[in-house]
Amino acid sequence: MRSIYYWPVAGTVALLSLAILPSPASAQSFSQARASVYQQQKDWAGLAHYATAWTQAQPSNLDAWSDLAVAESTTGLNKPAESISAFRHVLALQPQFAAAWAGLGTNELAISQPAAAVDAFAHAARLAPTNPHYLNNLADAYREKGDIASALKTLDSETPLAQRLHDPAVWFVLGNAYSALHDAPNALKAYKETAALRPDFAPAQRNVAALEEYMRAPAPARQGGSRFPSLGQQYTINRLGAPGNTCYQSAAAGCGH
Repeated sequence: MRSIYYWPVAGTVALLSLAILPSPASAQSFSQARASVYQQQKDWAGLAHYATAWTQAQPSNLDAWSDLAVAESTTGLNKPAESISAFRHVLALQPQFAAAWAGLGTNELAISQPAAAVDAFAHAARLAPTNPHYLNNLADAYREKGDIASALKTLDSETPLAQRLHDPAVWFVLGNAYSALHDAPNALKAYKETAALRPDFAPAQRNVAALEEYMRAPAPARQGGSRFPSLGQQYTINRLGAPGNTCYQSAAAGCGH
């Protein structure tokens, strides 16, 4: 099974010329290797054109629909509605594809469909229960839906996984997720774990200091969250800033999923 990769490839590389990569209309065959060149160059329009022709030539090809979904996604051409349609084709062909469920959820959130995103991320989390991305994204979908209790419960279920993985990036993203829900004690714990594993990671140290100061304030001053500190690294569906691990830049998929 192929993986779906969403995050931008590091560095800037010029687009491949048509002399090297023929247009889909003239190509006699399609391949994932050819599609990967478009992905590596971040030529999302080229990938969409190629993958569209591929799906027309081979309507049951999982790679073709996966590439089309990536090209049209929020990290590609930012056409989430079209990406959702492509992901549904992927899942019709392979219902157990966890990364495709996560990609579906990401794009459903982009068109303000948090209930559908909850369902998609829940599928991804059930299929890959040791993947922290999917739990964080599920919590974010619950938050967008307004179900804060379920969001917190989801993050609480991730804590034992973070302890087993012993990865500062996992703890840092978990801290960002808790801070987005104004759960200061759990956010502080997660940032402290990050700092213990990566003492040189300044954002974690700053967030620990800010939250410790916040927790020292009298309880009435902390009620309602109006005084919750504005932290330098906040949780979003495409998380940034995780220390030393670019796998945690993308919520949709990737890094061995």
